[in-house]
Amino acid sequence: AKIKFVESKVSDPENLYFFNYKKNKKYSQIIEIEGPVKLHTGALNIADLRAGASLAIAALIANGESIVNGVSILERGYEDFVEKVRKLGGEIKKI
Repeated sequence: AKIKFVESKVSDPENLYFFNYKKNKKYSQIIEIEGPVKLHTGALNIADLRAGASLAIAALIANGESIVNGVSILERGYEDFVEKVRKLGGEIKKI
């Protein structure tokens, strides 16, 4: 996959996901990922908070079921992570 950082002034901003976006912020936290292969399911291991959140979101986007180990790291940094994802419509289960 090709990963590139995107400037906030794009021709079609509705096609981008903005995380922690503030219009007047100097640096936007935007990334665009494109490639010939779609995300697939798998067994994922969370090693740190931010990367773990990204893995969890990627697992939600991929078709099928993924197993994410180390969710306790997410829960230390993001209060009620599993419940909040459920409220947003994500299918997630803590086992």
